[in-house]
Amino acid sequence: MNSVNSRQFHADLAEIADLATPVDLHARVLHGSKRQSQRRTALVSIAAFAIVAASGAAFALAPRSNDSTEPGSVPTVSSTDTTSPETPPTPTGSTAPSSAPASDTSGTSNVSAKLTLGPWTTSSGKQSLPGTLYYLTGATTGSTEPIKINLLAGGILRTTTLRGPVGQYGCARQSIVFSPDGNSVAWVEGGNQQSNSGTLVVASLHDGGQKVVTSGPVRCDGGSGPKWMPDSRGLIVSTAHGNKADVNIVNVNTGATTAAPAAWGDYLAWSANGAYVAYAEQDNIVVATAAGTVTKRVPYDINCCTGGFSVQSISNDGRYVGVSYHNSDPSTVRNAMKIVDLTTGKEVDLGRTPPPNGSIQIILTGTDRLFCIKITDTSTDVELNRPGNQESLSIPLTGQPQIRAYHP
Repeated sequence: MNSVNSRQFHADLAEIADLATPVDLHARVLHGSKRQSQRRTALVSIAAFAIVAASGAAFALAPRSNDSTEPGSVPTVSSTDTTSPETPPTPTGSTAPSSAPASDTSGTSNVSAKLTLGPWTTSSGKQSLPGTLYYLTGATTGSTEPIKINLLAGGILRTTTLRGPVGQYGCARQSIVFSPDGNSVAWVEGGNQQSNSGTLVVASLHDGGQKVVTSGPVRCDGGSGPKWMPDSRGLIVSTAHGNKADVNIVNVNTGATTAAPAAWGDYLAWSANGAYVAYAEQDNIVVATAAGTVTKRVPYDINCCTGGFSVQSISNDGRYVGVSYHNSDPSTVRNAMKIVDLTTGKEVDLGRTPPPNGSIQIILTGTDRLFCIKITDTSTDVELNRPGNQESLSIPLTGQPQIRAYHP
């Protein structure tokens, strides 16, 4: 693996991001990056179209199971011991009462939010998958379109617009993440021109009530953007301080923070049931239980791109991990281009090939797989695939949607 895969390199690169115009993966492929055109063109031709959940990266919206482990616990990862359990601290962000409404402002920043959710509109007669599909339109970095939040369930499409000064290169376009319980949405409000940090805002998807949780500066670039904890009570944030960043869990109801592992400052993924968390550590995919025990540390090379790989999603049993490339500029990677079987360390044959000039993105949704197949610039097919089940459900979406989460 090339030495540019180091996390310090990406931290340093993010700090000088304002010297270059950030673009997303799709734009890089279309316009031909001189720096990575051959590698990324090959990459997209086989699988990738960057968009994501989770918070954090590719989060599948599903309620946590009633298991004996506490999904909100913070693992303390050992770099050598992969079997012995550890006793992690309990973050404030996972213990606050879940009954507090999203619009409760007690204990949070008194800074006013610049952006608000507009009124919701509904339309019927749309084809739909079972459950709820959460996707964005107009959120591509560099776009001048308004950002629209779309929730599709039971054939009913609910849509709202993020109103306010949404800049082409502001944080909002790449930082929007939906809570695992499906009740809230969070984003970072930065400057309109090439800003990589700002204030953290959480809004209710039901009544639109919102608040600034912390004035930060919370980072939004690359894998450093906010990521939801599986209990939907806390957000993992990286707070910029010069050339360094502190990684914390912020309680969305009180604004209180608790230190999180440094590895959580970059791309990571929680399983839909909250039992496992996965992230990259140098040239390894690391999987830990919610209680803090590292269960797997598997060497991996995505064999493309200059920045190595990023972890985007993980299955409920901790066996499969969705991966994509790691950005080498401030843009944020969303959703997987490959799935790795951690019992073998090998990539899974998905049995899918992209159409000419198209691409495929993947979301692991517990045990199912959601394939987003970009046909043209105005057409995307979303297919729900259940391994072992011959039936596949597919629906078309118009425009260039960014699938951020799916709740079966």
